[in-house]
Amino acid sequence: MLPQANRVSIGSNIRFEHPPRNAWNEEKHIDMVSMIRADLLKIQKRAIGWVMLAISFLLVTLIMLLMSLQSGTASEQLTGFPGGLLTGPQIIAESLGTFLVIIFSASLVGSEYHYDTWKNLLTRYPGRTAFILSKWITLAMAIGIGVTFLAIWSQILNWLIGVEQTPAISLGAVLLELLVHALMLLGSGTVALLGVVVFRSTFAGIITGITWLMLDGIAGAVTFVPGAVKRCLFRPAGNSLLAHIQGSATDTDCAVPWHLLVVSMYLVIPVTLAACIFHQRDVTG
Repeated sequence: MLPQANRVSIGSNIRFEHPPRNAWNEEKHIDMVSMIRADLLKIQKRAIGWVMLAISFLLVTLIMLLMSLQSGTASEQLTGFPGGLLTGPQIIAESLGTFLVIIFSASLVGSEYHYDTWKNLLTRYPGRTAFILSKWITLAMAIGIGVTFLAIWSQILNWLIGVEQTPAISLGAVLLELLVHALMLLGSGTVALLGVVVFRSTFAGIITGITWLMLDGIAGAVTFVPGAVKRCLFRPAGNSLLAHIQGSATDTDCAVPWHLLVVSMYLVIPVTLAACIFHQRDVTG
């Protein structure tokens, strides 16, 4: 609860002493932390998060086992430490990972509409932006944890398979690639979050995320789209950052700040729009 004003009686006059401003800020901060903790607890209790993680682990395991049985380029992608940390996240990012994140993100926010819990939450707490930010921060934390677990698991599998090839990549470069993979997954989830808030539906959020993902990929692949437009697309910007880290980029290093800006825009703008729209809504969210 928010700090209450103290009523002080002086003779027949009654005046209210409001708590200092820092007390309100501290309480709002506590509310944000409590919201994130509550969302993390919901993730632990709901099956969808564990199902998504299990699918990711199973997919990585099967693909890595198949790669180990093949000869040539596929088997050469299996490397020792620290390059083995990248195998799992790369497999997920290039296959079903983005779709799994879109579904997870949409269910994270859409469940509040499905169970009609916004009425209780919005009447008990003063801020509305904090609810959307807590969902987004929870999503980012879940993606970070998932990518970390997949990286560790893929490295263990590389050792179990018996990979002896030493990768020509530093641990710092591996960590940067893992960060870019996590940010690209977060971008897709953020668009799905916006779709849920706009349409107040989990299914609509999933459709929004998948549609955006497909349009972004198609626009980056076709030749008739101007280069200026392609430089503003999310996935090409992320792939370019990965190429710069790997040392295989075709553009100059001066383009890195622009690609970082593009990726940041796709992270910040959707969640900002979602917070603004949610702020204007009634108690049903």
